[in-house]
Amino acid sequence: MNTTRCSSVPDETGITGRVEVEFCRRGERTIVERQQFLGLLRMSRPVYRREGTCPEVQLIHLGPGAMDGDDYEQRLTLGSGAMAVVGFQSYAKVLPGAVGATQRTSITLGSESYLTMRPNVVIPYSHCTYTSVTDIYAEDGARAIVADVLTAESTQAAELDCNLVSLTTRLFRPNGFVLRDCIQVGRHSLSRGHIWSSEFPVLGSVILVGAGRHVENALHQVVESIDPAKAQVGVSYLVGAGVVIRIMAGRVQFVEQVIERVSHILEADAQRQSFEVEQAGVVSE
Repeated sequence: MNTTRCSSVPDETGITGRVEVEFCRRGERTIVERQQFLGLLRMSRPVYRREGTCPEVQLIHLGPGAMDGDDYEQRLTLGSGAMAVVGFQSYAKVLPGAVGATQRTSITLGSESYLTMRPNVVIPYSHCTYTSVTDIYAEDGARAIVADVLTAESTQAAELDCNLVSLTTRLFRPNGFVLRDCIQVGRHSLSRGHIWSSEFPVLGSVILVGAGRHVENALHQVVESIDPAKAQVGVSYLVGAGVVIRIMAGRVQFVEQVIERVSHILEADAQRQSFEVEQAGVVSE
């Protein structure tokens, strides 16, 4: 039985928008156990994939974009063995402002859970300031693909005319902090506004939480098959964290295509691992 609870109430703390979602496994199926939202953030009703066992939802922003002074919070929780796909209804437009907008995302992954986080495409406008921090708390056996995509306002620009855009992802294991990955661009960053490549104005950053060394080897085969005129891809394996991928491309669609192929590899590996765990349980019984 789905016990989803929804609310939309004024926030007295000044938060512009908040959404909290909890996924729980019930038998062979994952359900949306709880959802709560307020302000300008919402969540769609779940659509079930993979023979009706995996919910896919979209996070929805009701405003024109992240405006000066906005403050957003997102909290996603997957219980043990749960599986979910989370996407975004539209690109994240960061509008001008000296004070800037902030977004804090907290992702909690129970043991043997699996999360696919669709790319959040960030479009920084001139003179904008934006800080996004994503904290991932992963139990043993948890898998996730979490991606950010940053694109220049103009494909012809050699510089980003924004103050500062900072995208940080941190990963925590039960025994402590294991990874901090950060991208900063803009006039107040170390790059002083220069974009990563005028030929490839779209930058993708992907973290495969829990991926092993064998996944890295499979990803290198994917990289070799990519047309270098469309995208440049780098893959790094980090012990205890997983695999970090950087993608530079001429169009957002090229980055999304690479992420989709990467997602298939991680999903297949997670299914293989789940099967091995189940078989080990049968043998022990």
